[in-house]
Amino acid sequence: MFDNSFPRRGTLLAAILAQSLVLVLSSPGFCASKWDGFSKAGEAAYASGNYAEAEKNFVAALKEAEKFEEKDKRLASTVYNLALLYQVLEKYDQAEPLYKRALGLMEKAYGVDHEKVARALEDLGDCYKAEEDEKQAEEYYLKAMAIYEKALGDENAEMAQPLNRLADFYADQDNYAKAEPLYLRSLDISKKKLGESHQQVGQDMAHLAEFYCVQGKYKQGEPLFKKALSISEKTPGPDAPETGKILNNFGGLYYDQGEYDRAEPLFRRAMSIAEKTNPDDPEIPMIMVSLGDVLDMQGKFDDADKTYKSAISTLEKQEDQGGLIACLKNYQKHLNMQNKKDEADKVGKRIKELKAKPAAAN
Repeated sequence: MFDNSFPRRGTLLAAILAQSLVLVLSSPGFCASKWDGFSKAGEAAYASGNYAEAEKNFVAALKEAEKFEEKDKRLASTVYNLALLYQVLEKYDQAEPLYKRALGLMEKAYGVDHEKVARALEDLGDCYKAEEDEKQAEEYYLKAMAIYEKALGDENAEMAQPLNRLADFYADQDNYAKAEPLYLRSLDISKKKLGESHQQVGQDMAHLAEFYCVQGKYKQGEPLFKKALSISEKTPGPDAPETGKILNNFGGLYYDQGEYDRAEPLFRRAMSIAEKTNPDDPEIPMIMVSLGDVLDMQGKFDDADKTYKSAISTLEKQEDQGGLIACLKNYQKHLNMQNKKDEADKVGKRIKELKAKPAAAN
């Protein structure tokens, strides 16, 4: 049920762009310019998902920014923003040189030990990580951490995010021995600075629980999920998407241990929340498949059949070929469990046809 992929916790591009613009707009001597217009247009285009338009405007903004002095923060932020956009577009060969240039500019504009320099180092680390250059990625993550330690101090609440980011990197490499103390330190800082019942503390607990479950350490994961769920039900609330995610992963813990009767209500509630908050959420059919498995293992075949068919229908509408194949495999297993060989063979034939068909381009 669990895999070893951990969600990236770095700041979202839109938020970073907003921070950069706020910094420049509040700088002394700032005046309206072509650069300002292109930068704002690029940010708006990115926020709407129009990446081609965002690129066009950020490139134009950079052309204007090249007229500024090297120490001008506008030049540093413009180069950095374009690097971030190319990273989101997975154009790493274009992002990497821009990040390296942005780092040099930021060191001149802010100083070598500034948090913005550390953030750029982290993002460059992410770039190398995506290119599977783990050695280079680790080097930049560690450089960033050293700056954060110096700029923020060991016990600053803002240290939690970079600690988690470095821990995620090690967890993705299956280096659990290095990841665990970083997660624990981050959680300890959050508890001390934000309070035991803070929403971020709950999210960090859930993330740590997932980390333990990936390793099969369910006894360590279960109490963390319970506490995280209790916190999330209060803030942000019982029907919030964050609560639904915790419920789904908590259900996975019981599923992996064969406690299907305990997993079922958690999956059902997670699915209900997802359907209410975002009916188009691509995770919904995946939750349905998990629920179908749980129902099968309890001999609730009629209920499982309805659940699988609903998942198949949803995946067909979403045109998710990979997800559909995975779902059909589970449905075929469901049919075989009931000795419905003819129906199972038909599903198997459809799986072969889908595998032979090229996946639709994104």
